[in-house]
Amino acid sequence: MEFLERIIGFLGEGKKKPERPKTPERPPEIIVRSFCRKGRAGQDGIATTEKVEPNQLPIISKLYNEAGITFVGGVFDGHGGGGEIGQYIAETALNTFLQHLCEYLGYGLDSAILYASASTDQELSSLLPSNTGVCFEMAIAARDGLYVVHLGDGEAYKGRKRGKIRLLTTPHKALPGSKASKYINVSRSWGDRDIKEGGGELSPYPDVIKIPWKELRGASLLLMSDGLPDAAAVTGTSLKKLIKLAIREGLGPIFQARVGGLMAQWNQMFQQGRAPAPADDASVLLLECK
Repeated sequence: MEFLERIIGFLGEGKKKPERPKTPERPPEIIVRSFCRKGRAGQDGIATTEKVEPNQLPIISKLYNEAGITFVGGVFDGHGGGGEIGQYIAETALNTFLQHLCEYLGYGLDSAILYASASTDQELSSLLPSNTGVCFEMAIAARDGLYVVHLGDGEAYKGRKRGKIRLLTTPHKALPGSKASKYINVSRSWGDRDIKEGGGELSPYPDVIKIPWKELRGASLLLMSDGLPDAAAVTGTSLKKLIKLAIREGLGPIFQARVGGLMAQWNQMFQQGRAPAPADDASVLLLECK
């Protein structure tokens, strides 16, 4: 009897229908909000594919058709060059990166991001003044998840209106005593031709963090330049409380007033000799995943 049951069970297994491949989870609706408070440098900028020039449309179409990319955007923190060059650098950097990203999509999105980053660095090194560079926090919404691309000393966080806040990135600080530490204090950037040609230890390769869509439904992603974390540190303010406020208020007027107050406090501390420099730019890009 036991033998027959085994035979029947074996035959039954052979008749099982093959499992259907799992359908990739559909990306959620994303609401994009941004905020930039200018400080001493005016070299931050925010650029996204929500606003593109007509000549960029074929690139946007290819990114969507081949990788399901529906959004690319980031906070770009320029340095050197002088003047308020932040928005110019942001738009130039993003457009250049998108062009190269299209070239390398055949290698898979993870590899394409790294190859495109190296090519963007080379092109920006020839386009920008030799003493100018940029760090950034970028988000790429693709078919299989959200990619956070981190280069430099900015920060990226994931959180919910009610729940814990999670830091996703580690700042790329320059090694003490290195040539880069004397000028920009980061170990990774785009551009900065003078430092790189002079033997400075600067890498153009970002960290890439992939987050599945199932982890982001109902959550928010915050990308920020180093200005807001620095403002919190200088004034002794809780950065996590600021992030929770940003998520809860959607970068609304209460959050903006709070940041403005911190910047004013920072500048006052500088005038009193209690801070080494005036307030820096503070820029935030918020992605709300519904």
